[in-house]
Amino acid sequence: MMEHHFNLALGPYILAVGCNDPDLTNQFTQFYAGFIVSQAEDFSIAIQVQTGKDFPTRNVRFSDNQILLDSPGYQGKINLEEFTGELTLTSRNPFQEVDYFLRVAAAGFVYQKGGLMVHAAGIERNQQAHLFMGKSGIGKTTVARNSPPGSVMNDDLVFVVHEDPKWIVCSSPFYNPSQMPPQSHQAPLKGIYFLFQDKQVYLEEINSPAAVASFLANIPVLTTNPQMLSELFSRCNQIVQIVHPYRLHFLPDDSFWKIIP
Repeated sequence: MMEHHFNLALGPYILAVGCNDPDLTNQFTQFYAGFIVSQAEDFSIAIQVQTGKDFPTRNVRFSDNQILLDSPGYQGKINLEEFTGELTLTSRNPFQEVDYFLRVAAAGFVYQKGGLMVHAAGIERNQQAHLFMGKSGIGKTTVARNSPPGSVMNDDLVFVVHEDPKWIVCSSPFYNPSQMPPQSHQAPLKGIYFLFQDKQVYLEEINSPAAVASFLANIPVLTTNPQMLSELFSRCNQIVQIVHPYRLHFLPDDSFWKIIP
């Protein structure tokens, strides 16, 4: 273990992150404050940072049971079998580059444990979780800002993990500065809503094949790996068979809550 490190809660799992940069480590512990824990880790990542020129970091590819990120000045490897990862990068401002790597690692590790990381606003209501799903800009943050104080688990990325016979929604620590800081919660999945901005507020029925396709479209990173698609499809199908999804037509206010079962 590196001298500078922190343990990060990813739903029920713990990621140990070691880093050679004490300032960067401190920055992350503050940013992820609600998710820093002391429990023993399930996964581990080592990060080596050198000061220098910034490089792009979005070249992600899969090889066997590894996720590789290999751009100039940015060498990352995530071993999904061993639940380990390592990242070496050169950057003047490495925070965003490391945060992205941790997101990719979290998606892969939680998948290996039988769960999913999904693009969704997770809102807890009456001790049950509702997923409001959609790509960036569709209205997840709008839904979160029009939800009761303290109910927002995360307005962009959450984990969905299987605890037979239920699926449980867990907050993720990942967010952008323009979004609402996430709260550390978990609750059984109650509702799934695919967001559609409209001039009226109503729920639209959606059949299972369309629901599975929409759910699958909101899983980041992993859907680019053909070898994972069959299992990803299976998990999405399991979820929508247990929790009936809808398309939610909504306005940019809290009126949608009146029609949520």
